[in-house]
Amino acid sequence: IHAIRTIPNLTHDKHDPEKVDTNGEDHMNDLVGYACLSRPYTPQLAEPEKPKDRWRKREKKTKDWMAM
Repeated sequence: IHAIRTIPNLTHDKHDPEKVDTNGEDHMNDLVGYACLSRPYTPQLAEPEKPKDRWRKREKKTKDWMAM
């Protein structure tokens, strides 16, 4: 409730427009920022392909209509 009330009313700092003016009520802004930084997004890495075994027999490829 307090985040919805205070975040839209934040103002920019007079000397640095990329920062928030800390003279106002900015506690919810800090809370949301720290919450986002505590769980950063990490993309899933693709698993590397396993090397093919030359000595194993080849698997037979079946067509979709044969698998039914």
